[in-house]
Amino acid sequence: NLHFSADGVALFCRVRGELTCWDLHDLRKKSMAWPRSQGAIAFNKDRSRLAAAGDGLYVLDAKSGNPLHRLDESLEGWVAGVRFAPNGRDVYFTTYGYGDDSWTLRRWNPNEPSSQQVPRAIDGVSAFTWSPDGKHLAVIKRETELWLCNPESFAPMKKLGEFAANVTILYFTADSKTLVCGPPCQVYETDVRVRFWDVESQEQIYPLPSEVTIGVE
Repeated sequence: NLHFSADGVALFCRVRGELTCWDLHDLRKKSMAWPRSQGAIAFNKDRSRLAAAGDGLYVLDAKSGNPLHRLDESLEGWVAGVRFAPNGRDVYFTTYGYGDDSWTLRRWNPNEPSSQQVPRAIDGVSAFTWSPDGKHLAVIKRETELWLCNPESFAPMKKLGEFAANVTILYFTADSKTLVCGPPCQVYETDVRVRFWDVESQEQIYPLPSEVTIGVE
């Protein structure tokens, strides 16, 4: 969870469960008004708004940190991932239920008081991201399987690969032509390579060496 502001002068990050903003001119924390104890975060396309999960699910003004919308329902489990849809309005998020060990994908229109489960989505969505052009959707199924899915319905289209370790890195490049995917670099995992896929051919290009781990922004 590392994101630059639209003007490139601030860095948003999640540190020990708290959403923090750093001024890149003087490397100091900026005083913001947003709620504490935030988890997953994501900007909309023009980076004017920020979706943040923690003690609830919020849409915040990215400059001031003031809450614009709050989801008025109790969330079951932990919100593991959140993204704005290509339409720039809807917020999609996935929750993990501790009791039944299941992943649930939901859609929230911030102008409405409640969210809805995505009905035809691939089972077990633990992470997901759209390409910048909105034409492609990459999904991690149950933390280890990489799929391309329908960008509107989340219906499965093609399985690209599988990892032995839980995947947390999932990004498209700015031109939407390459997909970057991989797990965190942890010594007890058996496969920590970051891999690249060509979106058009849907073929793996190359993996980074196992001793290399990256963050992408």
